[in-house]
Amino acid sequence: MIIPSLPDDCIHEIFQYLQNDRTTLYQCLFVNKFWCGCAIPLLWKQPFSNFRCWEFIIRTYLDCLKPLELLNLKPYNLLIPFSSSPPLFEYERYLESFSNSDMEIGIITWLRFGTSDLPEISLFHEIKSLSYPGISKLKSLDCCIGHKNHEIKLYQNTMNLLQNWGIICTSLKRIWVSVCEENVASQDLISNIIKSQKYLLEFKFTGVDNITENVITSLKYNSQFLITLKFWMLKLDGISFEGLSSLKTLESLDIQWSGDTLLDLKFDIITMETIESASNYCPNIINLCTTTKKECYDYLFPWIKKLKLKKLDFYSSGIDLSEGIRLLGENISPTLTYLNFDYISCTPESFEYFLKLCKAPLTTLVILFSKEFIDNCLERIKDFVVERKSMRNLVFVCTPILWLKWSKKELEIIKIMEKYGLKVVKSISRKF
Repeated sequence: MIIPSLPDDCIHEIFQYLQNDRTTLYQCLFVNKFWCGCAIPLLWKQPFSNFRCWEFIIRTYLDCLKPLELLNLKPYNLLIPFSSSPPLFEYERYLESFSNSDMEIGIITWLRFGTSDLPEISLFHEIKSLSYPGISKLKSLDCCIGHKNHEIKLYQNTMNLLQNWGIICTSLKRIWVSVCEENVASQDLISNIIKSQKYLLEFKFTGVDNITENVITSLKYNSQFLITLKFWMLKLDGISFEGLSSLKTLESLDIQWSGDTLLDLKFDIITMETIESASNYCPNIINLCTTTKKECYDYLFPWIKKLKLKKLDFYSSGIDLSEGIRLLGENISPTLTYLNFDYISCTPESFEYFLKLCKAPLTTLVILFSKEFIDNCLERIKDFVVERKSMRNLVFVCTPILWLKWSKKELEIIKIMEKYGLKVVKSISRKF
């Protein structure tokens, strides 16, 4: 009997749903040549997201360099093994997301573990300045200009690397910029990159000082596409946001300034005045990220109850939020599907009280991992999963040091929850 096979287009479409599942993609490499060809572009579009393979990634990129480019490294007497055959793929051409910080860490890791001694820092800049043929296809740029790390004091190489990006790369949909040193030239360079983009959807600017007017003004060049703006750790004295009024599609602005179309709000300055302003001018918020403290309970939770939230990231500033967790259970939005309790410290009793009162159709719950919490609350979480039947993801955030094997009893509880469609995950990442 001949087993029917799916058309190639269908297989390509299925692979798109696996692009964030690196383990499965890696296994697909060994099925056949066609599956390998489908998996490779997805694995290499953001290679540095796998922090365990930095040395291998840098070595592979070096294999992709032309002989003339490798000559630039000759003065440093590096022991680069000669490859008898060219790489099977042009891996650098699949790159869609570039982070100069990740690249720097990768190169330094390769230098330390791939050679006997760490060469002078100028070698680091030499490798980083090598060409990237796939740069014109980039969709995401995460750029850190200037560093506090003593190994990467100079940032002129980063400036040189980005100098021509406004001309070469015009298809970025996401730009995240962190400026760690006060330098107007670096902000002017970022402004030029923003102006040259055709479909920029998200821009984030993080810094240690003032943002220049040029950066704000440059955003109008993508007024028909920008959806998300984030300004973090900046002094905004003397800066006018009047130009942002031209951003017709803006939905999320991550500062204390908003409008009727705002759907996504993140803020940690919670006062009666800010809550009143948000309540009056931002009635359509569906995604809320907030850091809270006891003094604001009286006006924060009634406001949360009025919102039709879908996602809530609930943080504390290093204090016990047991009372806050109880109040959240009493005032939780009946539309909420995603709840993040990472960074939250509370007693098991207060969390059980929350689960007892929670009527929201939660599908994802993120919790800070602790042995005490697991011992006291896993059984109650199981009861919540069985009762609600809406939960699909239970994520415990922890460091590798705290990763312990599940006990036999815990595995039995997890197995019961999995029968109701729940996936239980331990993760060091805070992106879900």
